[in-house]
Amino acid sequence: MRTPIHSDEDIIAKGTTLTAQLGREISATDLFKALGNKGKFSRVRDIWEEHMASQEEEQQLNEVPLPDSTHALIQTAIAALEQSMEAMLRGEIARLTDQNLRHLALRERDFAMLEAEHANTVKRLNRQIADLTQCLDDLSAESGISETEGPAVEPVEPVATKPAPAEGARGAARKFPSRPVRRTLAPRKVSRPLRLKPKPEPKQDQAPS
Repeated sequence: MRTPIHSDEDIIAKGTTLTAQLGREISATDLFKALGNKGKFSRVRDIWEEHMASQEEEQQLNEVPLPDSTHALIQTAIAALEQSMEAMLRGEIARLTDQNLRHLALRERDFAMLEAEHANTVKRLNRQIADLTQCLDDLSAESGISETEGPAVEPVEPVATKPAPAEGARGAARKFPSRPVRRTLAPRKVSRPLRLKPKPEPKQDQAPS
């Protein structure tokens, strides 16, 4: 027996790929053309039709209707799941809303405290400004009274300047400002008495012996 050009698995795989590419059911002629018109057409047709018949049987088996009780149980489970999800979402929404309300209340309290603190600071500064303004007014009033009622100031006569003392006297005055400066006299040279040289005595002539 001669070996076929295409095996059964190759024919089925090619038909499945061609169906996916075209997006529709293919005929045996389409499959045979995809195989390059090689082999026996009747064999390709029989293999592909048999494969399609088996696929239809499997699909019919999968479409077996479920009993009514099963549908009822499925509906009950779906309803319970919906109620559970709704309850969970409502609880989460309530929790987030409560949390946001608490945060908003805390922010409003903080803003109120800051506003009160700023108001107190403004009042304190206004009081200080008023006190300083009053002090300035009092000082200006006192200066005006002293200018209008103060005694006349006599003109100051110029003081005659004395000549600058000598260097030595200035130094002595710096050392002893409350004592009069003593003038030191230079020592006088004492003349020494002149010494007279003794006169030589006359020499006596000795007699010859």
